[in-house]
Amino acid sequence: MNFLCGPNPSDGSSSSFDWLRYFDVVITGSAKPGFFHDEIHANLFEVEPESGMLINTDNGTPMAQVGSTSLRLPLKSLKEGCRIFQGGNVGHLHKLLSIESSSQQNKLFENALAIYDRDTPDRWRNLAKAVGGKTEEEVKNHYEKLVEDISRIESGNVPLPNYNGGRSNKGYNFMDEEKR
Repeated sequence: MNFLCGPNPSDGSSSSFDWLRYFDVVITGSAKPGFFHDEIHANLFEVEPESGMLINTDNGTPMAQVGSTSLRLPLKSLKEGCRIFQGGNVGHLHKLLSIESSSQQNKLFENALAIYDRDTPDRWRNLAKAVGGKTEEEVKNHYEKLVEDISRIESGNVPLPNYNGGRSNKGYNFMDEEKR
């Protein structure tokens, strides 16, 4: 980045952190595109740029270094503008930055539905707790909308998408094979 944004450090060293002012967050060593998959279990570290020190996070939550009871956070001067992280996945980063992803919430909701069926006592409270950041009423409303959507799809009231651009549907048809 020094090459792209102009190294010109004032103290004569070979690198500068001036380019960080252009970003809110920088991710390094994240093994892209795997970073964007929640299945990646690499740890997420915050980087202290001046020293290169990696600061532990509990995959998104800052935590004390091994052998220490106090949190060590990056230097205040850089923390005000840009935060730098290494490794992890997008879910860890969202957790650390308190960003909610609807796809992540939907995945949590679907997994929780598999655990808390209609016979579970306090179902809506358990679902809201599993999803996080939602009330029992919001979770119940979301569930009811899903049930309505499924009902409309199954009754044929939702047209299937036409992926072939209006051309005839000749060729392999999965439905024909099921009928055989």
